[in-house]
Amino acid sequence: MNIEYTENVSEQKWNKIVRNSENSYFFHTPAWAKILEETYGYRIATRLYEIEGDEILIPMMEGKKYGFSYYHSMPLGYGGIFSAPDLSSEILKKILKDIVGGRHLFFDLSLPPFFSFSIQEDLTIRQVNSEWNYTHVLSLEKGFEYLWKNEFKRDLKRGIKKAEQNNVEIINTNKLESFEIFYSLYKNRSEIWGYEVPPHPWKLYENLHKFGSSHVQLRLAVKDCKTIAGLITFEYGDSIFRWMNASLKTYLKYYPNNLLDKEVIEYACKMGFKYYNFGASGNLEGVRKYKERFGAEKVELKKYRVVSRLGKLANMILRRS
Repeated sequence: MNIEYTENVSEQKWNKIVRNSENSYFFHTPAWAKILEETYGYRIATRLYEIEGDEILIPMMEGKKYGFSYYHSMPLGYGGIFSAPDLSSEILKKILKDIVGGRHLFFDLSLPPFFSFSIQEDLTIRQVNSEWNYTHVLSLEKGFEYLWKNEFKRDLKRGIKKAEQNNVEIINTNKLESFEIFYSLYKNRSEIWGYEVPPHPWKLYENLHKFGSSHVQLRLAVKDCKTIAGLITFEYGDSIFRWMNASLKTYLKYYPNNLLDKEVIEYACKMGFKYYNFGASGNLEGVRKYKERFGAEKVELKKYRVVSRLGKLANMILRRS
């Protein structure tokens, strides 16, 4: 069987396939790919296969180093393979192996929650284990009142009420100046965590504002005319993804983060979203417990790496760089 594809995928076609698929996130869209391209210099390398009358879309980016290239679906988020549900494991394996070879050394595939497919691992395709391979997801289908009464823990609700009693106000704003304010909070938090330079550059936030359209939402928590915390979420499909939050340490006693998440969850229920995805926590026990106080449940994530013959050598070089 010949494996043929095109990288000339129109945004209209790309958006249509992703929008009509289950378990789709903002990370799967042309807009996210454009943000990555403009921020980090990746090349958009999304492929559209047509096999036996079925279309198979793989959103992905290409990076280069030392004259070699590598693929990722998708950097800083989730990737996926969007196809007919009856795609055979044999065809899937052929597609994955077709991506690597020559100077294309490896392909990382990071799947969202509830997204799985049947594939047998071998020397070329293997599952990657990491302490970050999980997330916390809160089901919203029973509505906000149910969540407040039955899922939100008592201490969490006390924090929310304290924020409200101390006149912490949540402002929805997508102005560029607001992203600048959020980035100053993020820089402050990064310094506390020991980073000389924030892990994400300002350009990423600038491009979120420029290309994120209605899918990227910014909320700021304000007390006495001072911004004390912020939260960026991605709205897409049936989920809201909690992408980044930052706050001033000296104002945590007012519980702005509790109020921010409460506001998003209440909004998500009102708008008919099914899930609030809190994102990964890694080995940060306090962060994990915070998410579980809302009633969010741990969901395992799967990540695969497809490696070419030269891939192992390239991995060694990249790790040393």
